[in-house]
Amino acid sequence: MVTICLWFRAAWLFNRNPPHFDEFTLPESTCRSFFRNVNWVLMKFYDISSGRDIRLFFLAILTLWMLSIIGNYVDTLNLFYIVVLCFETLPGLYERHRNEVDNLAAKLYRDSQKLYIKFEHNVLNKIPRGPAKQNKYY
Repeated sequence: MVTICLWFRAAWLFNRNPPHFDEFTLPESTCRSFFRNVNWVLMKFYDISSGRDIRLFFLAILTLWMLSIIGNYVDTLNLFYIVVLCFETLPGLYERHRNEVDNLAAKLYRDSQKLYIKFEHNVLNKIPRGPAKQNKYY
């Protein structure tokens, strides 16, 4: 939209013809593919927010919380620059040091599983749970 607006303004300044909207067409397959992807994202958001995937729900809350903490200390433009820089450099570094990264990731995964088992044993299993309610059929 900004490009079209600038094109209209520049056409008036340089005595050129403004763009015609009949020239802007998209193939139907492109639109269907785009809206299929949008629908998939919206359904995933619905699944997360409705509580169907409770683990992903808490992961989303944790991620948003961590982003808010980082956002308190880092300017948005700087954060965007750091993310772009990471997207550009990390794949090359991973290709160069694949074995070391895979070993470290496997160790981190095992340690996090052990930590979750401890958390489950020390915290989650101590939460009192009442007896399951029986459904009454009339």
